[in-house]
Amino acid sequence: MDFISGQVVHHIRPEQGYHFYGHGVLSTKRNTLLTSENNYDTGNGFIVERDASNYQVINRYPSGGIGPHQIALMSDGETLVIANGGIKTHPEQPRKKLNIDSMRPNLSYLDLVSGNIIEQHQLDNPQLSIRHLGVSAKDKVIAGLQYQGIRTDLVPLAASHIQGSALKYLKAPNQQWRSMNQYTASICVDEYNALVAISCPRADMITYWSLHNDSFIGTERLSDGAGLAYTDKLFASSGKGQIAELAKSSGSSPRLAFSFDQLRWDNHLLALKIT
Repeated sequence: MDFISGQVVHHIRPEQGYHFYGHGVLSTKRNTLLTSENNYDTGNGFIVERDASNYQVINRYPSGGIGPHQIALMSDGETLVIANGGIKTHPEQPRKKLNIDSMRPNLSYLDLVSGNIIEQHQLDNPQLSIRHLGVSAKDKVIAGLQYQGIRTDLVPLAASHIQGSALKYLKAPNQQWRSMNQYTASICVDEYNALVAISCPRADMITYWSLHNDSFIGTERLSDGAGLAYTDKLFASSGKGQIAELAKSSGSSPRLAFSFDQLRWDNHLLALKIT
């Protein structure tokens, strides 16, 4: 996109036999675009690297699992963290989950220099699909989960990880986990306030957690609030066409910043700094 004119200047399409599976990131260090993709003949996930000057594919790396969704670069610019959601789909049946009984989600780290997975972690419950990620300036990863099991099960819905250590669930009372309706969407790290925001659109809720110790802090109500992004403030988008500035405290209400009757947003929001 040309963000000044608002015009689309280039389309990128997946290669034959692949389809996009979620997110992409630009590597300024390597001058490349990295995307999470799926080989729909094998069901295996891949990270595909394209030259950012012409978008031609230059590398393709196994993602370490099935269903890679969000990816993020670590501070070294050479390590990519991957949320392998574990769910197999096919473009001819785009909303059908084909392997719920055998899914094996994981959090993987890919070394872009060697092309190898250098670290990988699985949760104890294989039906907790890892979908979205937030990464702090000190490389702490927060992972949001979506549960694919029985609707009445009580499960934790977020985890944290630092390379070289074990994957840990965030800490919250059981009632808080239950209130999130087994589903998280976007994750955003507010470094200034040492805060992590996790959206729960099925529960009309934004949740807040301590970046330092993973403890639950509170919630804020936002109808169908899903996408999250941080500038000097924290913003959320909703499936009702709204963008709200969040108060970041329990019992407070978000301030409506924009409302669009013809727009409906999903789980994703990105803040861009245009210079």
